[in-house]
Amino acid sequence: MAQLRRAWPEFQERKIQLVAVSPAEGAISQAVSGMLGAPFACLGDPTGEAYDAFGLGRAGMTQVINFHTFSRGLWAMLRGHRQGRPVGDRARLPGAFLIDGGGVVRWFHRGRDAADHPSASDLLTALEGMEGAGAG
Repeated sequence: MAQLRRAWPEFQERKIQLVAVSPAEGAISQAVSGMLGAPFACLGDPTGEAYDAFGLGRAGMTQVINFHTFSRGLWAMLRGHRQGRPVGDRARLPGAFLIDGGGVVRWFHRGRDAADHPSASDLLTALEGMEGAGAG
């Protein structure tokens, strides 16, 4: 979320609307969003309907605890980030989707494990590809 918050001006310049979805209740998602200073909407999906609709699965034990998730967690901790009390369905795998004004998914990333999130620069690069292809 910190990367998206830092890149927010670039998304705004391109008139891109960001929305984060969490497996927690809506009120909890909004509270966490406010605590983290997210300048974009954070919606709750406690039933997992949106996750299912976008083909985001549930993680098995090896997708939650592995070298990648451990190293990303350690890196975040060393940078001063702390894990709060887990809320919602912690087994939901992450994803990111770029959807054009007509509702067509133009780019997607489905996480292979709990720490597999695209960077803000990955999203911006994908957006450039969409703009170059005339999508939008």
